[in-house]
Amino acid sequence: MGIVRRRRIRLRRKTLFMKNPEQNPKFDKKSEVIKNAGEKVPEPIPTPEEVRLIFEQLFGNKECKDLRKLEDEKGLYLWEVRIPGEGGDTEYSYMRKGEHKEGQALDTVINIVFLDGEGQPVGGHSVAKFIDGKWNLTP
Repeated sequence: MGIVRRRRIRLRRKTLFMKNPEQNPKFDKKSEVIKNAGEKVPEPIPTPEEVRLIFEQLFGNKECKDLRKLEDEKGLYLWEVRIPGEGGDTEYSYMRKGEHKEGQALDTVINIVFLDGEGQPVGGHSVAKFIDGKWNLTP
């Protein structure tokens, strides 16, 4: 059998297996994550209780004041809290991934913003990201 013919046979098998993966002897149903490539799997959305628990983990039992807490048909998408401090306040802001009236986020995150004595932001960064249904604290 010539090289060209062997390549054609391999290519046909590969194409067949791509169209019908069940016919591939190496196919494992358990490892199949998405049945149809065009089908979107809905991303998990944290509940308000989960966000509150992360807030508590981040700033402990310090007294905080809710600035804004907004929900839509999918659930909580924005929650801002402020913790008063002597040299300035600290704000924590949760925003769900997506486009919202108040802004947009590429990921579901909690950010921290440090405010000076006059309430002006002087720094901040991300402190937690919601990835694959789990919160990951960022340093």
